[in-house]
Amino acid sequence: MIEQSSRQATIAAPPRPQTVHTLLTPCLDLSCAATVAGSVRCWFVDPQPGNSYTGAMTPFQSQAVAAKFASYPPEAREALLALREIAWETARSMPEVGGIEETLKWGEPAYGTKSKVGSTVRMDWKTRAPGSYALYFNCQTDLVETFRTLFPNDFVFEGNRALVFRLGETIPADSVAFCMAAAFSYHLNKKKQRSSAPRRSGR
Repeated sequence: MIEQSSRQATIAAPPRPQTVHTLLTPCLDLSCAATVAGSVRCWFVDPQPGNSYTGAMTPFQSQAVAAKFASYPPEAREALLALREIAWETARSMPEVGGIEETLKWGEPAYGTKSKVGSTVRMDWKTRAPGSYALYFNCQTDLVETFRTLFPNDFVFEGNRALVFRLGETIPADSVAFCMAAAFSYHLNKKKQRSSAPRRSGR
């Protein structure tokens, strides 16, 4: 749960996994016997040397999303998989939002709340900027403006819609988790703010 007052905000950070695993690439065959309830649970080890992923992999929910991640260059894929796992861990720490679902939106991996109480988060790497990747938020919200105030030194900002990361640099996981939590509870928090605002008495 997020509490904001005078642009101050706190969030209980999701548990940080400690185990380092070899980076896994999803098996894209959804007819595979290892596939359960429509989630991709079959994996093979990425043969690229030096690839690693911190934490257990959350299974993909669709072949389209799995294929999108498989299409990224190895370094970009590793970084985006780390962002993806932060999204899942953050959502699991927020039962009040009712869980998230993973889809492609505008061709990019997207994470939105099933209950529609949040604002969708997207992530992507693009060939026109091969040295970086980004986490995208709805530009019609004040989310990125808030992040710019709270975390001026943690991110590179792209207008009012994105946090930009450089490949090879450490992801500020706790700050990213806060930003994702703010998005996943965006409409819920706005509703709470409206209901708690003092009412003007009529004459």
